[in-house]
Amino acid sequence: MECSLYDRIINQTKPFLESEIRNMCFQILQGVAHIPHQGYVHRDLKPSNLLVSKNVIKIGDFGFTSECSSHSPFTHNVTTPAYRAPEVFLESLVYDIAVDIWAMGVIMAELPSNRCFKVVLEPM
Repeated sequence: MECSLYDRIINQTKPFLESEIRNMCFQILQGVAHIPHQGYVHRDLKPSNLLVSKNVIKIGDFGFTSECSSHSPFTHNVTTPAYRAPEVFLESLVYDIAVDIWAMGVIMAELPSNRCFKVVLEPM
């Protein structure tokens, strides 16, 4: 692989073209849609886990992946905070592919701005 999408975003000197954003989003959405069909939730989608080679994007790092049909409760300490869905922030022990879709939405919002969002967690 050439680099991660994170590397592409932070090293991009001019905004991505709309056609580039559309193509990247389409590829990522195809991958995200494929994961639950295999019975899993990725739980750590972020630009550094999206690998880019010759304008082809592949999803990587399945370390936090869990089975959708798992009857054991999920942990809430997964995903990078900037890509964490509300149900994970609220420490729900039951969630599904929606957490990956939320992360995808954040990634889609980052692409036009050429910057990755940061979240600082402070104790309440």
